[in-house]
Amino acid sequence: MYYVNRPDIVEALKSNPITHFDAESFISGSNYNLIQSRQTVFKSIKRLADIENDIGSIRQLIGQSIHTLQDFYSHTNWVEMGYKTINSRVGEDSYLGLPVNQPHIDACRACTKDEMSSGEQAEFNRIKSSIYNNLLLGLLDFSFDNVYVCRNNIIVNNFLTSGYYSSEASVAPKPKGKCSHGGGTDSTDATCAPGGISKDADTFIFAPHYYLHSIAANLSVQATIRYFEDLRLSIGDEKLFGLIIGMSKYTSLAFIVDTTSSMQTSITATRLYVKSLLDNTPDDAMIFVTLFSDSGFSNIRQFSDKPEVMAYLFSFTPSGSDNNPGIVYNAILATAKFVPPETNIFIFTDASSSNPSIQNQIQAISNQKKLQINFILSGAKDRPSYRPSSSALSSPTPQPYRTTTSRSFWDIFRGKRNVEENDFKGFRRLARATNGLFIVPKDSELPELGRMSSCGSWETIMVIEDFDVGCGNNVWNWTIPIDESIATLEVSFTLSDSQPNSTLENLVIIFTDAAGGRLHPSTETLLISTASTRIYRFEIKGERAIWHVNFGQMYCPPPPPVTINVRAESYLISNVMFFDSNYKKVENQPIVGGIYTVFIDCPDCSKIDSITFNQCGIAGGQGSSRVEQTTTNGWFFVNNITLPQTDLICVEFSGETKMGTKFLRVNRKKISPSPFVLTGRIFSQDFPGENRVYQKRNATLAFQIENFGEKDTVEITVDGRKSNKCKIKRQTITLEKGQIYHGIAEIEADGEADEIDNIDLNVASITNLNANLVSTFDFSIVDKILDTTSPTCKIIHSTAESCAKGFLRSCRHQNYTVTLEITDYGSGLSGIRTSEGNWVIPEIITASNFPGSKITIYGSVSCCENVNVVVVNKGGLYDICKIEINHSSALIFSYSLLFICYFISQIF
Repeated sequence: MYYVNRPDIVEALKSNPITHFDAESFISGSNYNLIQSRQTVFKSIKRLADIENDIGSIRQLIGQSIHTLQDFYSHTNWVEMGYKTINSRVGEDSYLGLPVNQPHIDACRACTKDEMSSGEQAEFNRIKSSIYNNLLLGLLDFSFDNVYVCRNNIIVNNFLTSGYYSSEASVAPKPKGKCSHGGGTDSTDATCAPGGISKDADTFIFAPHYYLHSIAANLSVQATIRYFEDLRLSIGDEKLFGLIIGMSKYTSLAFIVDTTSSMQTSITATRLYVKSLLDNTPDDAMIFVTLFSDSGFSNIRQFSDKPEVMAYLFSFTPSGSDNNPGIVYNAILATAKFVPPETNIFIFTDASSSNPSIQNQIQAISNQKKLQINFILSGAKDRPSYRPSSSALSSPTPQPYRTTTSRSFWDIFRGKRNVEENDFKGFRRLARATNGLFIVPKDSELPELGRMSSCGSWETIMVIEDFDVGCGNNVWNWTIPIDESIATLEVSFTLSDSQPNSTLENLVIIFTDAAGGRLHPSTETLLISTASTRIYRFEIKGERAIWHVNFGQMYCPPPPPVTINVRAESYLISNVMFFDSNYKKVENQPIVGGIYTVFIDCPDCSKIDSITFNQCGIAGGQGSSRVEQTTTNGWFFVNNITLPQTDLICVEFSGETKMGTKFLRVNRKKISPSPFVLTGRIFSQDFPGENRVYQKRNATLAFQIENFGEKDTVEITVDGRKSNKCKIKRQTITLEKGQIYHGIAEIEADGEADEIDNIDLNVASITNLNANLVSTFDFSIVDKILDTTSPTCKIIHSTAESCAKGFLRSCRHQNYTVTLEITDYGSGLSGIRTSEGNWVIPEIITASNFPGSKITIYGSVSCCENVNVVVVNKGGLYDICKIEINHSSALIFSYSLLFICYFISQIF
């Protein structure tokens, strides 16, 4: 839904009439835009090697196309002209079947307030007198002076027209005599010919032609169904089509492996971990491997065959110097850009990073693509694991102080690298920011850990860092609500710091139910137990309950602070959105000190009682017990939220599910407030108002940085995720408080025609790593040749009629022949698909075809089968030849008679 709504949210799209079939003179441009988008989508999908990585961009382009397509029926006068069916030319043909109104011809007359009926006037007065409605509408820059009900105000006949909208005035100011879009948010109503023709809503508050909304909506639905059906037939791959629209699910894993000599003793365990994980992975999973050392990282390899993955991992021997810090962050960044959305990334290393400043860039990409990053810091020396007895916490007598000989957490590494603790804290932070794991297992535990690892989607229930457990009689008890959406629950205890005697060996952990009884042992799996990490996993399977985790340590001295993380595989997910004081959605990170209204979209929540904003891992924080809910879409929201500048902010919320069960969640997207606001857009000389560029031409990224914090020096980097090169004029600038900097980056469109790419703009403070900000801008490289001509499929000869002749002849023993002539005068043929039969298709169809080609194909088909032949060109347009068999009643009777004879023969 976000992709479809995006043109009404993103400022560059919101103010562009081409995206909305607005502003009469831009109608042809909107249609041209749809045709070009369709061609880009189809060609991007046909590049099968990139489809998974491009899936987000493809869905975004499809969503924007659907938005524009639907706006044709709600923004133009197609419905007012009496048409009850969709216009099949929209988005396919450069001519829409009707001419667009001329600039010098008036399109609309002025509407008056007197055109409201008595019922409409009463409704208008009721809404206007409501304080609550005025408060909400005020956030939308709404004015009741702009509200009209218009009937028969369109005065142009047999010509297409559409309304002008005030937010697009800088691009398309409304001429005299033309129509307005209309509604309370459109200030063009105050100029000549007030009123409007919009059918966007079923209330006149937002749409002057609200009484035609249902007709326009129904046509929009029909047009959307046709759009997807055309796309499905053009692609010709049901699984791929399901993947694009989200009906099919894929599994994607990435492994980033340190190959330096210090990993020598751990590399076998790492390989076994990967093998164990792959054994529990679907055979059609996408798998990516990146190898790195202190000197650099390899090309990212993609595999579809699991044995090939293992062969590749066994093909190298760890080697190389350990004197320089590793570049693991660089390898993670490259992998995050390359892999498809919702990939689980596993990093195996004992190294720190030489470039922690790109953490925020990795986090931004991970949030956008919903990546999960897990750090498996292999190489720990063997330690005895510890599992508590049932009476471990029941002794009322304090245990005596006892000196232990445990080594420090950081001492359990082999010591071949001089690793600073803060470098590992960066790994821990990135894992926390992406809902991943940070663990330090023993080598011997890696294979079992791999078998227990899951590729599912994890939602955080609670996380507490640096918790002081203490020792003696202190027993801590935390409540974990178990709701019906949870399939698997995982609870981990990890040492947070390095101190002498750092160990979890003496920490006792027991799980109990609401009545205080210990959970059945078969429910609980101790996934991993080392001196630094304890992980438990529970198979819930839809149970609803209240559990408690009880933990403490009798023996002294106490362990150092621990991090406790509770997460679950759950279908209860949420989307958190920040809106500023002008009611604009915040696309990047919110700014420090800004005041926001925060919305939570949670379809499986019946109510939310509390929303809290706190530094991740720290209890407390700013919260609100007064949570309201919108009446239109059911979103929950809180007002007047001010965010402090801190490393990472978690949004925690609690309430009840649709089944009335208590739940607790931490939203998967972590907030990193920044003192900077970063905006921009991509355009080109050929497309000054759109994010498109012709191949081998240059595009421009125009951006601005506004500093709401103190004076700071920042470094600016621009990076394309594919082969397109980016150049920026100034890379380091100093910004005063309140200063706005305008910058330009040039993009060389060296990629393939009809390719979709993303450009990452990174603003990094030199003095404060937490003040970094990343924004992503997408654009398309389009082909100069626009295909609006469908291929044709013509039946030259068919013997299908002979299948219906004769008596007592079975169709199983008959074939008919077909000769088809296929022509394309557009971009050239892309493929021919036949549903049945044996066909002879010339080699030219699979080679580099050329526009204007004409070929003949031959087929032999069983008389039992009808056949469809789908012909698709390179622009995604298609035609279908259908051959149907009309069996005579005599033949049908013969089938019945044969069946009866066969049945009797089986009896006797």
